[in-house]
Amino acid sequence: MRDDAANNSNASLLPAPLLYVRDCTFAYDREPVLRGVTLGVTPGRVLVLAGPNGAGKSTLLKVLAGLVEHPSALLADKPMHAWSPRERADRVAYVPQVPSVAFAFSVRDVVAFGLPEGIDPARATSAVDAALDQVGLRVVDRKPFAHLSAGQQQRAALARALVRLCLPTAHAGAPASPTQDLWGKALLADEPTSAQDPHHAVRTVWLLRSLAARGAAVVLVMHDLSLALRTADGAMLLACDGRIAAQGPVAGVLTPPRLRSVFGVDFALAQTPGGALALIAGENQASEGSSGPIADTSATPLPSPSPKDRA
Repeated sequence: MRDDAANNSNASLLPAPLLYVRDCTFAYDREPVLRGVTLGVTPGRVLVLAGPNGAGKSTLLKVLAGLVEHPSALLADKPMHAWSPRERADRVAYVPQVPSVAFAFSVRDVVAFGLPEGIDPARATSAVDAALDQVGLRVVDRKPFAHLSAGQQQRAALARALVRLCLPTAHAGAPASPTQDLWGKALLADEPTSAQDPHHAVRTVWLLRSLAARGAAVVLVMHDLSLALRTADGAMLLACDGRIAAQGPVAGVLTPPRLRSVFGVDFALAQTPGGALALIAGENQASEGSSGPIADTSATPLPSPSPKDRA
């Protein structure tokens, strides 16, 4: 299997992968959860990992983040283990599936945990304020993290990742353009919209797309396949045994036949009047397996981020 960039018809025009794993097989207690996975993550693009529960998506994300060791894992062509924890944290931000905080820290405290040690206090305050503003949580910044809803906690965890990722740092080979200030950095998020209401889910994917527009490599685990189809540039579909079922441009991977092969349920691809695509699961299983008409999918399509949203 080739990586996402190699499967793209414009692969020769894309930069080299920032994150890379080759022939990754990984097991917990001798039971493989990933089998022979090769993946390159390209700067300036959003890649979605999709597949059934237990297919190894979260494990692959942790391998790419350097949180689970694998000898083939590379960051900027350098083995992941060769980077110091601080160097890696400056370049790669990880947002867990279920954020948790052990003590009664405020939202502002939790976001500040993402900052490097020794940062100037004024700069730290400004960075935390900016991260909170990006996720819309400044109004509750003094509230205990544990008192937030699950969706708000997800946004706070994203802000904790952004506060470090968005600090200016010098990286060799970074483009000179000020619009590509996140070049050489990556954000990896495990189901970042799973607990969010539609409004905040859309705002979150706008934010994630804006990071890619600024040069970051963005990798998302997502179960909302319609949102994934409208958000990502590329996708990897993992089968239940941890093998690659398909990878490449998102529209060629998240197709009804391929999805049925890994999820074991029929999918229908519908188009709204505005042109947005929606994947509907289980259409042919309704009414004891009989096929019925596709449900009304006249939702407003996801708009492109405005320059203000990309800022």
